[in-house]
Amino acid sequence: MAEICAAGGDAIAVDPLYALGGGDLRERVLADLDRSLAHFHSRDLDYDWDVRGGVVGHESVRRTAAESMLADLSEKGRTMAVELSDLREAPRRSALLRLREERGVQSAALFS
Repeated sequence: MAEICAAGGDAIAVDPLYALGGGDLRERVLADLDRSLAHFHSRDLDYDWDVRGGVVGHESVRRTAAESMLADLSEKGRTMAVELSDLREAPRRSALLRLREERGVQSAALFS
């Protein structure tokens, strides 16, 4: 998704886990990545790794994808914050709802 958007495309990923928020989502994604990689390392001979360059190549692809997704989600939050900071208090709520929809962010909160 992040790669498509970075290339000028328009893509939105929808996953209930996005509601966890940045820090908790990062922890969950990286823990799942470590768990799945431990499985692949323990069963290396059960897979044909020619396509992905072995377990190490597969790990690199998965880690890069996870970091790209997490960075994209974080960047959306930063750009929304900058846009909201230019507004007076009254219109911020409606602007937050609009930005959340435009950016494909499932959950957003405004603290002032």
